[in-house]
Amino acid sequence: MILSGPALPFSEKGSSRYPVATVIFFATTGFVSGYFLSVWNPGSEGQATKEALVMWIGLIGDLFLRALKCVVLPLGEQLPSRASGPRCPDVP
Repeated sequence: MILSGPALPFSEKGSSRYPVATVIFFATTGFVSGYFLSVWNPGSEGQATKEALVMWIGLIGDLFLRALKCVVLPLGEQLPSRASGPRCPDVP
């Protein structure tokens, strides 16, 4: 049996407490790892390893950007319609 502390409500678990800080942390981690992968020169024997790492880290970054677009684009479509007010041509 695994012992654990008292159950916390969902809002007090992990990254849901600080969502903006979490996104900034992981975006910074992605930029730093991308920079170090670009300057890393493993030689002829490790070139396949570098290509595999770049492919897998690129996949994670691509999935993150797609998820971000799924959240942000629907918001952008709703905001202009709310900002312009009612669209009735008969109202002076």
